[in-house]
This record gives sequence, structure tokens and C-alpha cells, in this order.
Amino acid sequence: MKAKILGIVGIAAIFTGCGGSSQPCDCQPSIQIVQPSASQLTEFHDTDPSLPGVQYPVRAITRCVPEGTSIRLSNDKFPSEDISAKVVIDDEQTGEGHVDFGDQNFAEGANHVCVSSAFVVNMTEEGDTNCSEKLGNVNDCTDVNVVLGLPACRFDDPQDGQVLEAGDDASAEPGFQHDVLVTCKGINDGTPVRLFVDGGEYDAAQLLSNGQAAWNDIDMPAGNFPLRAQTQDPQQNTVEVEIAVTVDTGACAVRLSPENGRLFTSGDDEDDQAEGLQATLTVETDASGRFACEDGSTVTVNLNGQEAGQAVLSGSSVQLQVTMPEGDVMAYATVEGPNRSGRSLTHHYGVCSTPLELSVTAPRDGLTITDSADQDPDAPGIQVPVRGTSRGVPSADMLELLIDGQVVMYGGEPLRPAVFFPNGEFEFQWADFLQTRPYTVAVRGRNACGQELESGTNTVSVETEQRTCQITSPQSGAVLLAADDKDSDPSNDLQYDVSVTTENVPDGTGFQITISGQAPVTGTINGGAATVEATLADGPHTLKCVLDSGEESPPVDVTVDGHPPTISILSPADGASFDTTDVTVDLATTGVEDGQLATVTVEWTDSQGQHSMQYTTTVNGNSASIDVVLGAEAGQQVTNTITATVSDAAGNQAVPASITVDVQVFTDPPVVAFVDPDPASQPVAIDESLRRYTVIVQVQNVTAGSAVELVVVDNGHDRAPVTASTSASGFASFPGVVLPRGNVTLRASATNAAGTGQATVDLLVGDTSLPVVVVTSPADGTFTNQGSLSVTIDSSVEQGQPCRLCERAATGGIPPECSAGSAIASGNADSNGDVVLNVTLTEGVHELWASCDDQAGATGTSVANLVTVDQTPPQVSITEPSDGAVFNAASVDQSGQPGFQVAVVVTADAEDGQPVDITVDGQPAEIVGEAPVISGGQATALVTLGDQASHVIGARACDRAGNCASATPVSVTVDRIAPDVVITSPTDGARLGQAADQSLAAGMQVDVECALTDAAEGDVLVLERSIGGAPFEQVASHALTAAEAVAGSYTFDNATIVPTDDATSDPLAVQLRARITDNAGNSDENSIGVEVNRMMPEVLITRPNDGQAFNLFADMSSDPGFQTQVNVETHFTELGDLLVLCASPGTGYPEGHCAGYGNEVWAGTVTGVTTYL
Repeated sequence: MKAKILGIVGIAAIFTGCGGSSQPCDCQPSIQIVQPSASQLTEFHDTDPSLPGVQYPVRAITRCVPEGTSIRLSNDKFPSEDISAKVVIDDEQTGEGHVDFGDQNFAEGANHVCVSSAFVVNMTEEGDTNCSEKLGNVNDCTDVNVVLGLPACRFDDPQDGQVLEAGDDASAEPGFQHDVLVTCKGINDGTPVRLFVDGGEYDAAQLLSNGQAAWNDIDMPAGNFPLRAQTQDPQQNTVEVEIAVTVDTGACAVRLSPENGRLFTSGDDEDDQAEGLQATLTVETDASGRFACEDGSTVTVNLNGQEAGQAVLSGSSVQLQVTMPEGDVMAYATVEGPNRSGRSLTHHYGVCSTPLELSVTAPRDGLTITDSADQDPDAPGIQVPVRGTSRGVPSADMLELLIDGQVVMYGGEPLRPAVFFPNGEFEFQWADFLQTRPYTVAVRGRNACGQELESGTNTVSVETEQRTCQITSPQSGAVLLAADDKDSDPSNDLQYDVSVTTENVPDGTGFQITISGQAPVTGTINGGAATVEATLADGPHTLKCVLDSGEESPPVDVTVDGHPPTISILSPADGASFDTTDVTVDLATTGVEDGQLATVTVEWTDSQGQHSMQYTTTVNGNSASIDVVLGAEAGQQVTNTITATVSDAAGNQAVPASITVDVQVFTDPPVVAFVDPDPASQPVAIDESLRRYTVIVQVQNVTAGSAVELVVVDNGHDRAPVTASTSASGFASFPGVVLPRGNVTLRASATNAAGTGQATVDLLVGDTSLPVVVVTSPADGTFTNQGSLSVTIDSSVEQGQPCRLCERAATGGIPPECSAGSAIASGNADSNGDVVLNVTLTEGVHELWASCDDQAGATGTSVANLVTVDQTPPQVSITEPSDGAVFNAASVDQSGQPGFQVAVVVTADAEDGQPVDITVDGQPAEIVGEAPVISGGQATALVTLGDQASHVIGARACDRAGNCASATPVSVTVDRIAPDVVITSPTDGARLGQAADQSLAAGMQVDVECALTDAAEGDVLVLERSIGGAPFEQVASHALTAAEAVAGSYTFDNATIVPTDDATSDPLAVQLRARITDNAGNSDENSIGVEVNRMMPEVLITRPNDGQAFNLFADMSSDPGFQTQVNVETHFTELGDLLVLCASPGTGYPEGHCAGYGNEVWAGTVTGVTTYL
């Protein structure tokens, strides 16, 4: 634990008046550790990873401990450390305070942490009524377990111990709301994370995405409370994190029970004779302290926004019996006192006191239905209402119709009753019967508690003489995927067999399958059925069967996505080898929407059997990254298979991508040993004839192919290292090593994830009677851009003896004696045997060596040092990306890491291992992965580029001699955000009558409004139409202005959606498609379908005006409530047709005929062109 003295430990003598308001004599001193609030810490909670252990703040709260009292902190992991801090009083009235110790060190394992102090304070003691100075003692301990390397979560917002005040309220809603952010490691993306506030779960679980789960505007109570997140790791172990949070807005703490989510059934009714369900709710507050509500405060319970009961607070809780309405109930309690108030969290209860009952009364069981019962002669087949009664079903959206056991759909959603009265009658409009055969009819409903009931089944016989055609495959609402493609070739869209059945249609009758936005396909009926192959493009389509005689089938709405996504593993490379198990897998995808989950499976086999681990990660920008743990066994090579899969939002599965990698993990550093020369007896004597020596080294704890480095130490001077790779048996061979004369040391080293191991062997080489000569500068392996060099020769010859320096092109091997005739420079040794000679070398690779003569006439010769003179800067160029390149949404992100990465490839005629500096807009580039270095004249880096911007990429490289050059910069543009377009008017599925026509021009003209997101000046917006399944044709095109792009909307005024006034073919199915394309080639489109029927009945409310505001004087009646006149203009209707006025919300009225539109406030008949209500 860090030694941090924050105060002086000792006895604090604090004198206060007996019974004073700041320190009441009957207030007993106490202390409690509140942070860390969790019993377990991981490295994920570490506030300073640079220090050993886990650093985490320690905080305690006190009561009736005098201001400035020194509190001592101890941790049994660090018994010698002495840490203290002083009490700060927060509330003079209650004596509440706190002590902050700041970040403290927690060691791995169990940490027993205590806080304590002794002080003098005025107080009374048990059995003693005298208020006087007494010795007070406080202490509290907690056990904190530090576990490293496990999956864990933490709260990033709010943080442990945080105090939230009124200014932190994130919403204008009643109470206090705050956002919550939880970050997890070792937990798969897509895993649900549950959030508990003060013990209750008040919001839906959020799926982990990019390692985070976020909740917006979470209700939080006043006072101190725990905030807890709970999820599961890949092994289905529960992972939890809990923190302590305080909300201090001046409100008192209010809690409501029973708990949130409670379901009330008839068995919970405390008075079954009274109307509704009677239940007792408890409202409580803190027993004491700054968040306690005042005795005598008014307590009010609200249900669904209405006051349901009141009581007076006495003590810390009160109970109220309330009447719970049927269905979903929102309940909260408020406390209003003389000086402070508070509000509980809102609880959601389910009340289902009425038993579920369902029955179908029409059509009755056994009924024969004929064409005479048809309620809609214009629609194909027989349409009849389905009527019945229900109890316990609170609303129309909890009731659905079943025909032949299948839910009847309308517009992609279950058909709901057009008429619905709770605990009364309902009516579905309509059940469609297109064939002569038996049908079953039933309904299914559920209550607010989620309980379901299906009615009894009525079987009816249908006999029709109508000519009908019905599409039986695909079914309405189907999503056709690549797996449904007959030829499995996405390049030619999706081929699908459309099946139809007919009634009363003779063989040989022709028909068409109309496909919205495409040309129809034709077929011939045979045996009352037919199958035709249709080629369907991606997108939504409406299909209809149209007989040659004109009869149409009900429409079938399908969505087509026939192009599967792709996935590839960017890294690691296939066949890679690792000596560690922690690996990051980077993925690239195409055709995958943001937010989809990619799955990475790691499989391996070891001595314990076969194993598999699965990980998930979130795709963003068609890239993803996930940290995985490879399977390993100590000292053994284990092959891991990594497989990545993904599906698009429609459900198309990508072909899995798979690679294999090898893992060999060692817990110890390499063990290096010389085999030859044998180090058993040192120094090892090496004969003059063996100075070209093959050195053999054995290395343990490394994988085959690992590098081993050998350095020859020439009489105390290191020569340039050479490397060799280990064989499968662990040996590395260095053939033809040139050994200098004299005292030589061989040093071999190897490295693995656990560290570096090395070995040395001392040699005595060659004829020891000869002088020792070493060229010490420039050192062996030197690169320089200077042609004039100072060469230092170190020798064992006597002062004044001659030394000579020779040079030759790189040849290798042992050089000959440097004679006076071949020397390029010479000089005499000083008293240390050293000679310094100045030489000039041409550009190129040189070998320099020297010979010196001693007084006895013996000549010693050094080995040659390799010196490269390079005065030419390298040629550097950026080969990828090309100048002017544009990266759009279709461009592949080259890394799964956050941001968008492009591969920058730099070529340079520099030596391997030389670094390359890459810049973006003049600043050092953000590199993902390893920094780029030259290999084979090329370096590649994954560079992060900011979106929606143009960038200049530069590169600079230096050779080993120090010559540097920069590449010609390239300019690129990144625009990966496609503009978005949505047709907002007319709405999808709208029925447009004659009144919708906005122009006297031929055909039908309507304003087509488009909402735009991320649009820019110059983006091109195109509007197209398709009538009756014909191919799309352009209606209008427009290049956006800057103002239109900023406004985020554009309207095609008076767009011609039908070109003629001929209404004899109405109704017409018209599909409108808007497409926007930006300068980078990003595009988006949106399609809607409308029905144009210039002969259909139309209803227009002409009074009051849309948006009109009413005041008191607009009330047209003295009856309770507010009454006004409504004028309804109708077209293509007849006198006596049913007319219904719906209002939303229409509180107090039944749904009646207005199910799905609000509540029924008036029902009557059409009385003329204008009906006055």
C-alpha cells in the first residue's frame, strides 16, 4: 500500500457544549467504510495501472465524530504502513461526515481493511445520564478480495461513491434521472447486462456492444443506494459489480413496496367484495439521518397518474390499501413535509384479477359460409366478421385471430379487432376465405401478466362460386434469404417458385404474378394450382396473383435479401505461431449492418481432449475486433482453429472464415546451452586451423523457427550479431563463424514470452604467440554516410611498433596479413598499443582489418570489420493508397479496431528493420498494430483516418547510414457515412383518393416529402415510381443545395405518381422509391407503397381546423366536459353508410369501432356531402 500520511493519528480532544446542536450528547459515534462498496476488485477497477496491485479509492462515512478527528486506515497486506485522514463534517445538525483516503493499493488476494480512531467527545454512555467528556472509539472493517485475470465489469457513469446533485438530473421528468454506463472485459458482445437500482430491476437489460452497455435517463431515488449490474461470462458464470451512489438534491428518501415488476392476481385481492383488486402498498423512508422524511408528512400513492390514497407518515413507514386497476399499472409514492419532500421510483405492476375467458360467437361452429355472406364484394374471396366476447383482456392489441391455427396478419402485423370493448364484445374485420373447404376459426388473447388463453375452435365450411386465386408460397410477411435462392447465385438476384391455388378456375387459364417494382411473370393454371419461377431483387415486394379474367388475390408482402454477407479474418495470419495465449482477432465483413454480432470460435485438442470457446463481438463499419484466449498446454505445441461467422440483419449467414494457428506456451524463459564448442572445460582452446568454426547451440522452451542470436566478443569488443532459427529438435547452427585470435567469448541468447535466456562460452583462439589486434572503431557492422573515417586499432604490441590498415570489398572469411604494400594507412602504436588512422572510403561495402608487428618480429592480424558507406538517400514512395483515392461505405476497413483503417504501403530501398514514419495531415499517424518497418524493400501499416474528411498522407524513411528521404504525399478522402433518405409523405401503405390530387395536370400529382440525414450540397436525390408492378421509372431528379442539406428535407412538389386521369383500373398499387447518392458514391434508398383509388370513399374533417386551439368559450354545451361541432365531408359514399368519429386518447370512451385509432366518441350515419356532428 502506498505510504500516504494524510493526517496525524492520535487522540483528538474536542470540547463541545453538552447537548449542543452540533454534537448531541445522545448521539453515538460511528464509522462505516462505503468505498470500495464491492467485496471484489479486479485490474479492471485499477485507477493507476502503472503501479503494482490495484489502486482504488477508500472512503468512510461518520456520524457524531468531531470535525478534524484523525482516522487511521490499515490493510493486513501492508502491516507496516501508517495511513490516516481527517473527518470532514457534512451536516452539522445530524453530525454526519466523511473521510477520504484517496487511492490506496490493494494486493492480489484477500485484503482485510479497517478504519479506526479514538477521541474525546461530550456524550452520555449507557446507564449514565451525565453528559461529559468521554473517550469515544469507532472502527469498521471490510474484506476486499483482489482477483486478477477474470472477466469483470465496472461502472463508468456514475462511479463508485459518486454524489449526484440536482444539476446532474438528465431529464425534465419528475424525480431524478441519470444515464448509466457499464464497461466489461472478458464478456461477449451481445450478452444481456441487467441493471438493478436500489435492489430492483427498473429497465430492460441492454446487450453488450463494443464492451459497453448504456442506459439513458434511469430513475434514481434520493439518498444512498446500491447500483448493481449483472451479466454472464462465456462459461455462463455470473459476473456482477455493485457500487454505492448518493443522490442529494435536497429531497428525502422514499421507497415503495412491493418490488417493481410484481404481478397481482385474484389471489392477492384483500377484499374480493369491493370493485377492483384491493392491495396494501408500503411507503418507507430512512429511520434517521439527512435523507429521512419528516414525521407528519403527507404520503400519497399514485396509480397511473391518479391519486389512489393518502396517509400521514409516522415513524419511518406507512401502509395504504389501494384499488388496483386491471392491466399495466404505474405506481409511485410522494411525501410532502413542512421542509422537504421526496418521490419514490416508479414501479410497474401487472394486475390481472379477472380470469381470462374467450369465445367466438360468429361464425358459429358448423356454419356453412357461402358467397351471400361476403361483406366486401370488391375483395377476392368471402370476407366475414369474426365476433366474440372476452374477459380479462385489457386492450385490442392483446387479441389476435387464428385461421387454421395461423395468426392472421395485416400489413406485416397481427390483425387486431376493429371493435373492442373490455370484458365485452369484439369484432375482427375480416376473415378471408378464398377456397371451398373447411376452415377453423379461433382467437387468442393475453392479460397484463403475460398469461395466454386460446378460445375454443369453430369449424366452418366455405362454399364459393367466385373465381379466386391465392398465393400460398411465399406467405405474407416472409423474408426470403440467400438460402431460398434456387440457383444459389446471388449475382442474378433470387429465384423463387411462387405457388398459387385457385377456386372455380378452369385448367388452361392464364395468370400473372405482379411484383412491385418488377415486371410480372406469367403462368397457366393446371389442376387448380400452378407454380412459376420469379426472379426477385433485394428489397420489399408486394406480390399478387391476377387471373386473365381480372380477379386478383390478396396481396402478399415479402422482403427479399438474396445477397449473403461475407466475413474474413484479417489477423492473425493463417499458420501464425504464438508463444502467448492472448490474441486479438480482427475481422472484415461486407453487407453486415452496424450492430450485428460476429461470432469467433476457438477450437483445440490437448491431452485433456477437445475444447471449444466462443466469443462474440459487434460489427461496426463492416469491421470488428475481439480478444480471444487460445488453447495451450505447457511445453506442447497446440494447433488452434479460429472460425468466424456472421449474419446480416435479415438472417443471411456468411460462409465461415477459418484459419489455424499454433501455440506453444512456456512458463519459463529459454534455456540456452552451447553444444559445440563444448563448454565443459573453459577456456576452450581453438586451434589456428579451426578459426572458421561451426557453432551449435541447443535451446529449450522455444518454438521451432525461433530466432537465436550469436555475438562474438573479440577480446572484449562485441562484433555484429548473427542469427539462426531453431530446428524442430531445438538446435540452432551457425556455420563458418570467423573467430578472432586471443580471448574470445561466444554469447548466445533467445527470447520467449516469459523472458530471455542466454549462455556464454570462453575460448582461447589461435596462435597465442602472435600479437592480438582488434579494429575497435568503426565497429563490425557499421553503416555510415561519412566517407572520411577515423579508424582505431587496439593491439598488444609495444609502443612505437608499426600497425597497418587494409581494405577490400566484402569477401568474408579470415583476411590475410595486411602488408605494407597493400595497406591504405599505417601508424605506430602508442603506450596502450592503440593506433588511430584517418582514411577515406568510397561509397559501398568495405572490409577493414589491421596487422601489427611486435618487437619480437611476430605479426598479429585482426578479423575484418564490415563497414558500409552509404551517402545516397533512399528512394521512398507511397504505393498504397493512390493519390486521390476515395474511401466510402463500401471500402473495407483493414482492421477490426475502433475507427477506420487503411493499409498504407511504403516502398524504400532501405535495409530490413529500418522504421518508416507515416504522417496524416502533418502529424504522426495513429497506427494500429506494430509500427511499420522495412522488410524486402516495403513497409505496411494500418493507419487510422478520420471520417468525413480529406487527408494528406506522408512517409519518411532512413537507411542505416542515416540518409533520410520523404515520399511524395498522397491525398485521400474518407466519406464512409452514406446519406440517408426516408419518404415521410405520403406514408407507407397510404390510400390516396381523388382529394389527394394537388394539380389539374393529367394524372395524379402529390407532394413527396423526403427526410434527409447526413446529406451535403451536391448530393443527388432521385424519385422513381412503379405502377402495378411495372419496372421503376424516374419521376424527378434534384441536386441538393447547401440550405436543403442543412435543413435535412426536400419535397418533390406535385410529383406525378400516376400519369393518366383514367381511373377505370383503380385501385392502383404504386411504389415510390427515393434514392440519394453523394460525391463519394455512397447511396441510400427508401421505398413506400401507396394505393391510388380515385373512386374510393373519402372522409375529410373540415371543422375544426387541424391544430386549432380551444378555450373555455368554444364549449358549445353546458353538459359536463367539452363539446364542439365537427363537420365531416365525404366523397363516394351513400346516405346511411356508417360514420364513426375517433379521438386519441379519448379518455373515458371505449375503443368501440376505433380500435387502433383511439376511442369511439361518436357513431352514426352519413347524412349528406357534409355530416354535422
